[in-house]
Amino acid sequence: MSQGVLAEVFTADEVARAAGVPAADVRARLAAGEIRTIPGTPYIAGADAIRLGRQLKTSPGAARERRELAGAACASSAVHAALVAAAVWCSA
Repeated sequence: MSQGVLAEVFTADEVARAAGVPAADVRARLAAGEIRTIPGTPYIAGADAIRLGRQLKTSPGAARERRELAGAACASSAVHAALVAAAVWCSA
């Protein structure tokens, strides 16, 4: 029994996550017809997903999303550092 080769496919959410942009940006490109899903499915073919991800990664929306994530990571680090400092101070 032979098996066919399965192609890689991705959802709009996966492409958005990989590019660091909101999923709405990917869906907007799908709605505009800039990229197509595989007929009858919600999936984007691998080559199309890679091309779209590269385009989106250089878009202004991607830069905004990265800044938001960087700010959240900085705030989280500050809170954790304060908790560690408080624990050290209380145990002394």
